[in-house]
Formats: sequence, structure tokens, C-alpha cells
Amino acid sequence: MLLSGLAWDWKVLYWGFPLQDPPANWWGAMALSATWYLRDFLWFVLLSPLVLPIFRRFPKIAVLVPYAALVVITFSGVTVHPIVHDAALYGGAWLLGFAHHDGMLRKINRRVLVGAAGVLAAAGAAWFLTHPGPRGYDLNDIPLGNALWSAGFVLIALGFAPVATAARSGRLVTILNARALTIYLWHVPIIVGVTKWGEAHGLPTRGWDGISWRLVVVGTLVTLAVLLFGWAEDAAGDRPLRLLPGKKPRNAPISPAVPSVAVTAGNKAG
Repeated sequence: MLLSGLAWDWKVLYWGFPLQDPPANWWGAMALSATWYLRDFLWFVLLSPLVLPIFRRFPKIAVLVPYAALVVITFSGVTVHPIVHDAALYGGAWLLGFAHHDGMLRKINRRVLVGAAGVLAAAGAAWFLTHPGPRGYDLNDIPLGNALWSAGFVLIALGFAPVATAARSGRLVTILNARALTIYLWHVPIIVGVTKWGEAHGLPTRGWDGISWRLVVVGTLVTLAVLLFGWAEDAAGDRPLRLLPGKKPRNAPISPAVPSVAVTAGNKAG
């Protein structure tokens, strides 16, 4: 982008520490449209040590604050900074993650949990069905519906995680969690590149035939990107570098006492 005319000034530093969206120009703007995720991710990381003690002291109020802020923003029509807007939009799910980490969701009666999730999802659906955005029912354009619908989904996904996740798909979830940034940041430029390549070669890019071949190619290339670059997440997390995380060492000694000790230590750490 610098070679194709992007202005060289101090804002380029946002590519190294994205407190705001890094600058882009026509050459890479579409392929780099997912960089907002880096910005929000960084802010939530920076805020976590400050918000966690408040959440543990006032958990219910803390979870409600982002949703209340989003309701105020939506009904007042006020324009706020994108960082504030996204903190309200995604903050509730972030704090539900705190609740999951601290074991609070597991303490909720399953019927109450499912009922609460159903009410939130129904409220979200009612809102986005009656307030379509410029692209119809695209949740990206309907923040309040997005937040409420997502809250219902997150409650079910995290509330049942000990059974549905750990027992049945632990390795897959481990890989996805350990490579979430790699997958998210690479999938958009890959989709754009594959689509442009298909259009240039006269291949269909719409309809079931266009979606089918692109899905296979994009999935393959994203997997390749994870294998080539995913280790950076291990390095950033101060973990041993692995091609794919979650695999147990082959020659690790197993003792009957180890599982109970490991569980006890893990519970204390958590």
C-alpha cells in the first residue's frame, strides 16, 4: 500500500499497535477490512485487568452495562466513537466469557439458562426482523439485534461448554481457539483473492456452484495459512510452538495420581 500511494505518517504505527483502525488505501482496503477485529481485540485485552475485579464484585451489573449502553446509543441516535460503539456491541459477550471462566454459568439451572437464552434470542430476532438495515437482515447493520441474538447464542455455547465441548470436540475447539486470530485475519483477504481470481478466469462466483468451489478453495487456503503462520499465536502466548495445538506428547508418563492433581491445580489456577 505504501508503494501504491498510502501516505507515510505516524498513523502507520497503528499497524503495530492498533488502538484505532490502521490506515489503508484502495490497494488493500477490501482485503484488510477485518482489521477492525485487531482493534477491538486489543482494547478488550487492555481493559480486561481493569474490568475483571469490577465484574467479580458486581457481575450482574457489569454484564448489563454494555447492553444498556447499546440501547441508549440505538434509541438516542447519538453517534459515538467506533471503539465505544463496539465496546457496547461486543462487551456483553466478552463479560459472559468472564462468567464462563469463573464457573458462574455452570451454577445456573439449565432450564433458566435455556429460557434466558431464548428470551434474548427472541428479542434480538424481533428487533432485526422489524428494523432491517440497508442490506436487509444483515446483523452487521443492526447492532441491537446483533447483540441480543448473540447473547442468546453465547449463553448456550458457554453454558453447555463443559459437556458439549470438552467431551465431544475438545481438540477441534482447542485448535480453533488457539488459531482464532490467524483464521479471522486471513479468511477475508483469501476470500477476496479467490473471488477476484475466479472472476478474472470466467468462473462462477455466485449461486451454489460459485459458492461450492470457493468454499473448498478458501477452506484449503485458510488451513494452509494456519499451518504456515499460526505459530505466531503460540509465540505471542508464550506457549511452545506447534503446527497444530492440543496434541498430547506421545511419551508423556501417566500416573494414576496425575489426573486428580492436574484437575485440582487447574481448578485453583482458574
